[in-house]
Amino acid sequence: VLDKISGREHIDKMDFSGAELVTLAFGINDWKGNQPLGTMEDDIAAGGTFYSNMRYCIEKIRTDSPEAEIVVIAPLNSWRYGYASKGWSLSYKFYQSKTLQDVYNAMQEVCTHYGLPMIDLTHNEEINGDIVNWLPDGVHPSLEKHKRLAEILEEALKKVLPAR
Repeated sequence: VLDKISGREHIDKMDFSGAELVTLAFGINDWKGNQPLGTMEDDIAAGGTFYSNMRYCIEKIRTDSPEAEIVVIAPLNSWRYGYASKGWSLSYKFYQSKTLQDVYNAMQEVCTHYGLPMIDLTHNEEINGDIVNWLPDGVHPSLEKHKRLAEILEEALKKVLPAR
């Protein structure tokens, strides 16, 4: 998003043929980007909304590798935007988008539609309970917390993926 290229433009450059597992992560940039949230009914081919672009990415992965497991990772909350009393970014609205909670809800709806598991980092109690220490700049985890985040993701992936 920082380079103004949507997820669909990035994913079009990738070949997922033969992939067994694909994690599809969304972040603060996807929420505060230049596109409106939209609805589940948005035209995937036309794009232009968070819903249509997320669905496009999933369908591209499924087209390239129908057997691949796809796991969606919801973004971290952020204390850079919003107020502690209102759940930080969960209730903060950017000019074109909805709140981070609205984006999270959209992700849940898309995951349910496609039957995909979603790892919820947005509402993670460990992270949100110490969010200022987790995210020194308000958005990105510290090096120490990146290591813990990897452990959290590993634990979550083991829960949502079929036994191998």
